[in-house]
Amino acid sequence: MSSFTVLGYFGLAEGRFASVPAQVVGGKPTTYAHYTSSFACSDKSSAPVDIRLFSPSSKPLCPDNTIALIFANAYIPSSANLPILLDAIHFFPIPGNPADSFAYEATVPDFPYPIIFALGHVASNLSNTLPKMFSISVSSYVRGMAQESTIQCVFSNQKRWAKVPTLTPNSCIYASGVSSSISLDGVLSFSVDSISISLGPRNSPTPVMTSPTAGPSVRKFNPFAGRVGPQSSPVSAEQSNSTTTVAPIAPASTSIDGAFENLIPFDPEPAASDVALPSAEADAVQSPTPTKRRKLPPKPRAPPKSRNSATRTRKLTTAKAAPLIGEPIIDLATTPISSDSAGCADGPSITSETSDEPLTIPDSGAAPDNKGKQRAV
Repeated sequence: MSSFTVLGYFGLAEGRFASVPAQVVGGKPTTYAHYTSSFACSDKSSAPVDIRLFSPSSKPLCPDNTIALIFANAYIPSSANLPILLDAIHFFPIPGNPADSFAYEATVPDFPYPIIFALGHVASNLSNTLPKMFSISVSSYVRGMAQESTIQCVFSNQKRWAKVPTLTPNSCIYASGVSSSISLDGVLSFSVDSISISLGPRNSPTPVMTSPTAGPSVRKFNPFAGRVGPQSSPVSAEQSNSTTTVAPIAPASTSIDGAFENLIPFDPEPAASDVALPSAEADAVQSPTPTKRRKLPPKPRAPPKSRNSATRTRKLTTAKAAPLIGEPIIDLATTPISSDSAGCADGPSITSETSDEPLTIPDSGAAPDNKGKQRAV
């Protein structure tokens, strides 16, 4: 697992076409456009570059001094006399007039040094001197074949790299940064801006081995009716909803005899919620449709008891009142009391047995004695 790519702005010159023979018998040759450029570094060093991109011969070449943004696979040969090879993946020439260098370069961002993206293996241990550096071995598909290069990663003397991570030789690593220098022997160095160490295949979790016959345990006492096990599949749930019928429910307030044969209703008048549907209707009722219960007519109420004031009897005491002065003695126990007392102002009127004139019992002026008789004051 390895990759070596470069992204940056390059000045183009000496554009030309080159054909590569067909790889298959009877095929057509492939035409490429080649440009000469330079690989600039932050320490002002540079190296020659040969850029190749697929282009038909009918397409015109870019004029000299054209600036292009290029993302390409790279190969750095071990000899300093050989140019760096770039096979362009993306090629974007900057529009404008390259002859007017001042106006043309003003439209280009200040991005003179290419960025290196390297995925490879650690080739040397970390140096003890400052700045700390190490070499990695990378490869990329350039000029029709996989070609290996050796580049050097440099940690700058910044606070962020005060504690450099430990690197294991031959371990997979990814790093990226701006190109910093090219040595006389052709080794390219770049300043590390991002790094990932100890890369490898993803550790997939070990699948749990289960018995093929293992299944949900069946409860002997299930709290939910019509369910077997702790969970059911969605398919079985849909099938159960389409075929399950609701059976009539017996009244809750019932008593069962010893032989379990006759159900005697405890309440002589069951409520409307306890009335079971007929068997024909119960068979047709399904679980998605709510069950409609029959409403019974209201129970007639008993007529209210009549309260006749005429039936009440007034109990009078049998004590005999004392005779008034000059008046006959009246026996209250045997003398009837008239119900017409509209003309009485002071009390009820009493009719004497010997006289038809009503007598009026005064409320004041007489007080009963201990024997229940009235005496004059």
